[in-house]
Amino acid sequence: MGNKFNHLISKERDLIAVLFASGVKPQVIAGEIGKHLSAIYREIKRNKSSDGLYLPLEADTQAKERKSKAHQRMRIPDEFTRKYIEDRIIKDQWTPEQISGRLKRDHPEHYVSDETIYMYIYIVRPELGLHLPRQRHKRQAKSKLRKTKGSKILDRVSIEDRPPEVEERKEFGHFEADLVVSARNGKGAILTMVERVSRYTLIGKLEDKTSLQTNLALSFALSKYPIELLKSITFDNGLEFAAHNEISIAFNTRHYFCVPYHSWEKGSIENRNGAIRRYFPKGTDFSLITEEQIRHVQDKINNKPMKLLGFMTPKEVHDIIVLNHQQSEGFAFAA
Repeated sequence: MGNKFNHLISKERDLIAVLFASGVKPQVIAGEIGKHLSAIYREIKRNKSSDGLYLPLEADTQAKERKSKAHQRMRIPDEFTRKYIEDRIIKDQWTPEQISGRLKRDHPEHYVSDETIYMYIYIVRPELGLHLPRQRHKRQAKSKLRKTKGSKILDRVSIEDRPPEVEERKEFGHFEADLVVSARNGKGAILTMVERVSRYTLIGKLEDKTSLQTNLALSFALSKYPIELLKSITFDNGLEFAAHNEISIAFNTRHYFCVPYHSWEKGSIENRNGAIRRYFPKGTDFSLITEEQIRHVQDKINNKPMKLLGFMTPKEVHDIIVLNHQQSEGFAFAA
């Protein structure tokens, strides 16, 4: 099972180039090198040259550059800028937009955009999000937002356009996400995520249902993985996911949204939410739940054998796949 989820290496790109140039179909190429069909389609689409040729050396170079850029997006260029950002957030509770504006005014040589600061928080220092104002400042005029009819979510892509490899559960890295909310008078909530192949569940505590708090919890969960393992997330239509594009930019994930009122379309997360409710029944005020309680429930759920996994546990299946990737790429999974 593990081989199909490993990142392509140079020798495999050489073989793809030979077979592709000979007119061999992607389905056959996938079988020849032991990769999923979607990985072959994505590799050829991303790395072929402008004249339609797939050249292995050029493809390898493009892939390495893309990987390097993906990991550099969130970096702050120097120590002064990093300390300035962290001090303004922790000591003064400034927003990233305010910090960026003052840097440009007072220290133009250290200027970074507010988007860069948000990416730094999401990926490198998610704990800084605890010091940010809860209401996210709007950085784009309403007139410029492209809305799908009946939705207030920018760039919403319907689950109906989700590719077959997500439905087939043959490729690791496709997640479903949802929020489980507190009792009527409670402010807290928890973010739940499930990986579709392994059914591995991730749970994160939120202070409230704002898109900022949701993105911080999403980024904290996703930052544990090598970026190459992250493929897509399927959401419902709650406005807590309205800022999903920031996660897409940070982690290079594709996002899909259920048809309104069709929660069964993301059945994996609905099933996991039902399991979570056995520990945190309706009426629970999540603002009173501790991180230790959340970890306990997450461990309990992930260590129960499942018939559809051949009575392996979600954690066992998840760890096998991640370990295979670590060994092939030299990354370490942050448990």
